[in-house]
Amino acid sequence: MKHANPRVRLFVYENGTHSTPNDPGFPPSWYLYSQDGERLETRGLQGNFLMNPLSTAPFTSGGFTYRGWTSYLIRTCRLDMVRFVSGCSLDTMGTAPLSPTYNRCNCVPIDPRTGRPFTPARYVRMTGHMAATVHAAISAPVLVNGLGGGRSFYGKDNRLLTRYAQGAQAQEWLAHKTWGQNVNLMLDTQAAGCVVLVDYKARAHVGRERMFSLTTFLLADNGRAYLDFSAGHHQGWEIWSPLYQINLGAPLVTRARVARYLSSGVYQRAFVHGKVIVNPSGSPRVVRFLHPWRTLGGRVVRSVTLNPRGGALLRRP
Repeated sequence: MKHANPRVRLFVYENGTHSTPNDPGFPPSWYLYSQDGERLETRGLQGNFLMNPLSTAPFTSGGFTYRGWTSYLIRTCRLDMVRFVSGCSLDTMGTAPLSPTYNRCNCVPIDPRTGRPFTPARYVRMTGHMAATVHAAISAPVLVNGLGGGRSFYGKDNRLLTRYAQGAQAQEWLAHKTWGQNVNLMLDTQAAGCVVLVDYKARAHVGRERMFSLTTFLLADNGRAYLDFSAGHHQGWEIWSPLYQINLGAPLVTRARVARYLSSGVYQRAFVHGKVIVNPSGSPRVVRFLHPWRTLGGRVVRSVTLNPRGGALLRRP
């Protein structure tokens, strides 16, 4: 893959906060527990238990002595980072495990420092500090999955992760009908100096949803963003589209908030070679221009009609 495209960056995957069935049996203090003293196993993933990043008890396996879960994660990343690998990707670093429905026991983890359930901010600061510790130890970028979507990014303090990692993933991007929050998620993550990877899973109209997600992405891409588009359960992210070859050039305007892109009832961003327009509303929008633009099909137009949750890419004539 690297020979075909040297710009591709590969990250080794690790579950940042959960043990797996393949891991050895760890000391009891390495786990987090419910109020009833029960380990928290992920619903639907037998043998995946929530771990305690604060743990420091020594544990020897394979001739190496670890000093807690973070120490184990650091060594696992180091061993798995073979040639051509750029860094380590840590999964499940956000607040999802704080929801009772996430865990098989329908319970929540208790903060060993307080004896009470974690607050979202204290939990994210703990996992974020672990990510920063891994980064310092392996001397390579760390990508964390845990931003969720716009709602949990702002409402559950997942945005705090951007202070600790070099890259962060939003696996529920554009979900829950919070379009504006999801665009601001991208803007705020990049403004924090953190690369952002957003995931979008098409559900019905793949072509329309690809255009909508891509134009939304381009509205907020300030040079440190990546889009992962997948077409349902049967077509993966690697399915190619001619849209990905369109060269709009550098953006001519960059705003800090999505609301600043609003113009004529839609959101617009101009580039050197074209324009991006997005209609996130539930109603069609007709957009008229003072100067002509060229559609991807080659027609020169002075207006376009956007479907609800629709987008358009236009070239300069």
